[in-house]
Amino acid sequence: QVEGKKLKVLGLEDLLIYLCVHGSKHRWGRLEWIFCVAVLISNRSDIDWDVVINRAQNWHCFRMLLLGLYLVHDFLNVTLPSPVKKMTEQDTSLPMLAKKVRQELFSKADESEEPWRGASIRSFQIHALDSIWDATHFTLKLIFKPTFEEWNARLLPNSFTFLLYGIRPLRLLWRYLARIAGINTG
Repeated sequence: QVEGKKLKVLGLEDLLIYLCVHGSKHRWGRLEWIFCVAVLISNRSDIDWDVVINRAQNWHCFRMLLLGLYLVHDFLNVTLPSPVKKMTEQDTSLPMLAKKVRQELFSKADESEEPWRGASIRSFQIHALDSIWDATHFTLKLIFKPTFEEWNARLLPNSFTFLLYGIRPLRLLWRYLARIAGINTG
């Protein structure tokens, strides 16, 4: 309750999954995101881990959950339940992803790589997905699905907006080639 009014909030298990998905989406770029997961796990002994695991698997964000749990254990030495810790140890991609998070958090950014930052984040996101199918689906959406900005740019009359799905990959190719050539596309 806030000021006498009831508010709906995420349940404990859903909140844990959300925090891990959010962190993974942003390549765990802030230590506070790892800390939030650590505090949640450390302060709540009533987490139903079976519910967390089942929901994360059903929602195709199991590796993102495991990554968040791996990070809190690795960075902040948070104790995980034995079965959960075992799951983090069995996923061989987690140490590599954690290494990228560590580099992001604790090394100075190389300004020469800044134009490629978006591609680096997308690569991380793809590796944090559960399966090849999830990665393929994510990649196809990145390539073909117009962004909010593209829809609002009014590039085409309303009756031709379906063409944006074909224009998007061409725009991405142009931006990629421009970067290689050193052309500023603004």
